[in-house]
Amino acid sequence: MIRAAILASVLLASGALPAEVVCPEGSFDYQGRCATYPVLKEGAEPAYPKKAKKAGITGVVEVWVTVTTEGKIENAKVLSESPTGWGFGEAAVKATRRRRYEPAIIDGSARAVSFSLKTTFSQPIKIPSK
Repeated sequence: MIRAAILASVLLASGALPAEVVCPEGSFDYQGRCATYPVLKEGAEPAYPKKAKKAGITGVVEVWVTVTTEGKIENAKVLSESPTGWGFGEAAVKATRRRRYEPAIIDGSARAVSFSLKTTFSQPIKIPSK
């Protein structure tokens, strides 16, 4: 543990490691630079797949996306879908492609970034009337 701390100190002093960056509220340290996340401007929730809704099936989808410097979605693809075969992945990708974002800002400039989005499909609980 002491060796690791010493090594980190030597690397930091030599410039091999960046010094810790203190970023303003609402931003984060991205490889030694201050950055902001993309912010959703417009877009609706995905449509619930009809056959899943009728059968009372719920699902979870994780979609990998790239938000361009213009805030458009590029390369939306399903990373995981559970359960499969009910149309959740297709619905999530279709809705994701229609979204628009304020792009990520790194060092004051808009940058394309990639990240995953998780969508949960669940139906409201029906309470029987008396």
